[in-house]
Amino acid sequence: MSELEHEIGMLRAENLKLRNEVERLSHPDLPVVPVDVDNAIKYLKTHGYIGGINELKSILTEKGFKWLNDFQFRDRRFGVGGLNNKLFILSHLAVTGYEVEKPKEQPIIAKNYIEHVIGTIKHDGHLGTIQTDWILPDLEKALAAIGGEDGQ
Repeated sequence: MSELEHEIGMLRAENLKLRNEVERLSHPDLPVVPVDVDNAIKYLKTHGYIGGINELKSILTEKGFKWLNDFQFRDRRFGVGGLNNKLFILSHLAVTGYEVEKPKEQPIIAKNYIEHVIGTIKHDGHLGTIQTDWILPDLEKALAAIGGEDGQ
């Protein structure tokens, strides 16, 4: 009986692996788009159309156009180049879903501001009329979480 039980256990484990693989393949990762591509999709959803290449250029940056061209190159269903193909991609993403890339510069900007405030507090002992004895530890923790002086 133990050999049969062992075989059943092996089959169950294999069944679980197959189910997990089917689940993974059924829900592929959503494409990650730059912020301006997200803006173009939102514009398209709101207005229902984009009048021409100049209107699209007013929304998309060079990074957005490059991303759309790369997407077209990877997925040949959308053809190559052309305004209509790009609009088709934007419409496709609006329907099928996407994720917006997280801006990388925001933590750097926050880090710079926090470092400036900490430096001012340590140098002057205050921030104008703001009491700083209670805020300095929180600022230092935030800086460490971002990867500042203490958390690098």
